[in-house]
Amino acid sequence: MSDIPTTSVFWKVELDVPNLSHDWTSCKGLGMSIGATTVPDTAMSVLQHHWAGPVSYPNIVLGGYVTSATDKLLAWLSSFTMLPVPTTAQITALDQSGDVVFSWSLFGVIPVKYTGPSFASDSPQAATHELEVAHKGFLT
Repeated sequence: MSDIPTTSVFWKVELDVPNLSHDWTSCKGLGMSIGATTVPDTAMSVLQHHWAGPVSYPNIVLGGYVTSATDKLLAWLSSFTMLPVPTTAQITALDQSGDVVFSWSLFGVIPVKYTGPSFASDSPQAATHELEVAHKGFLT
């Protein structure tokens, strides 16, 4: 891995789903938060304690163009509704030469929302869609 800072231009997302490869053009929502409860100290009024609470992970929203590979994505979504098996995913930051800078491995990944393209004959634009996935956290 490189110590050179990466840009947000070079990255890739891989869902561990058979026969599913999609070139996503955007990825939003990578993060986590730890809930905390503040409790005053009973012996000293100037102190307070912070107790760690539950960890939460926001959903990740992937955006991309509708391509011939979209049928594989929709097939996965359809099969997931019949047999909901969580999978894993990797979001990888790359340097300019394509070498891995850092990779986030996610587990318990499930699709939670799909938004198809909007079509309008008066504004010809590329057809895009979004896939929103939830996950249980990061693997180390």
